[in-house]
Amino acid sequence: YEMMSTDATGANNVVLTIEKLPLKNMETEVYVQSLKTQLGKVTTIPYTITGDDETESIAGKDFIKVNTQIGSGDDAKKQDYYASVHEGRAICIIVTYSDETSEVAESILNAFTEY
Repeated sequence: YEMMSTDATGANNVVLTIEKLPLKNMETEVYVQSLKTQLGKVTTIPYTITGDDETESIAGKDFIKVNTQIGSGDDAKKQDYYASVHEGRAICIIVTYSDETSEVAESILNAFTEY
């Protein structure tokens, strides 16, 4: 399952994915390591992991945040991955933004609510 939303310019966006995992007992930390390995194999656009993993709460759920930068130079964007595994499914929220629009990214994440 996947959903994407973008602003009017297309420069900032959020993607939500839910993935049924092949291992029912996979931990979030293992999923995040796999995610980082896969990002390292992307050759069409450079991905750089820009910091240590952090734990953040979104809508009352704990997610591991992986900070990345995509592209280089003036075209570089920040892309934050928020991953959590629940009941055999990986939930991943991916937010893409620039330094100038970091408040947009924050407002996107704050819009998620518990249900």
